[in-house]
Amino acid sequence: MTAPAGSPPPDAALAAAAAWFALLRSGDASPADRQRWQAWLDGAPEHRQAWGYVERIRTRFTAVQDSPARHAAAQTLQRVREPSGVSRRRMLAWGAAIAAGGLGWATWRHTELPVRALAWTADVHTGVGEIRRMALPDGSALWLNALSAVDVDFGGTLRRLHLLAGEIQVRTRPAPGRDFVTDTRHGRLRAFGTRFTARVASAATLVAVYEGAMAITTRTGAEAIVAAGQQAWFSSEAVMPSTPAEAARDAWTRGVVIADNLPLADMARELSRYYGGHISVSAEVASLRVFGSYPAQDPVRALHMLASVMPIQVRRWLPGWLHVQRLA
Repeated sequence: MTAPAGSPPPDAALAAAAAWFALLRSGDASPADRQRWQAWLDGAPEHRQAWGYVERIRTRFTAVQDSPARHAAAQTLQRVREPSGVSRRRMLAWGAAIAAGGLGWATWRHTELPVRALAWTADVHTGVGEIRRMALPDGSALWLNALSAVDVDFGGTLRRLHLLAGEIQVRTRPAPGRDFVTDTRHGRLRAFGTRFTARVASAATLVAVYEGAMAITTRTGAEAIVAAGQQAWFSSEAVMPSTPAEAARDAWTRGVVIADNLPLADMARELSRYYGGHISVSAEVASLRVFGSYPAQDPVRALHMLASVMPIQVRRWLPGWLHVQRLA
């Protein structure tokens, strides 16, 4: 039976596709091997689905900076960041094409590709597994999580960050007459004596406040205040109700991923920010709940820690590709 549209291929098909891919790429495949691969590929729809999944992962591993189109990509992303309706529509169309390809934004945004592209024009950026701390011109402190990109503009009377991708934490310093704001594609955050984190996703931005307060103004003018100890998501049109701030939103600055009843699939996506390859999770274990603290910058160790306390095992299907499945 074919997997539902948008869902990962069955594990057996994925494992077979990974094995065929390794053989064909090894240079040792004979003509007979290629005939058997073609027969396997044509044998079932889920085989083609799995093969496409493997090829998309291979494409994601291709180094963007070695591509002749890297400068054109940077220019395209720069145009998207300008207030042009046409360029924004093109980016939305790009996102739709990616989703139609079966990966979807939830997966694509956690890969290295978009952040590398944004980093070509960003003032500050981080790569896979990199957590960076820096002092801002006014003495405020800025932390960038892995796969993040920020522009910094402290000219005039406004202290401004533009969070392009990923997640940041900021500890602001007082500067009378100079507001501290953080812009994302969804709106503006204004800080009031604040320590906060902000994380941008495709459809919304999350802000978690630990000291002071934050004022949110969405692109369409909706407003809200988030107090210390609270967090809230906001889109371009609306602000969601505040909820207690999650400890996990603060822990990454210390190199820790905290899971408090987090689905295993979400945990794997979080660890993917710190892993140079691909982490996939079998559908039959994706909803298992995860608790505890894990080393952010050693995702392989974190996965094996999970395997020591959960009915799962970690398989290495290809170089750079880890798969989490039910313990046999």
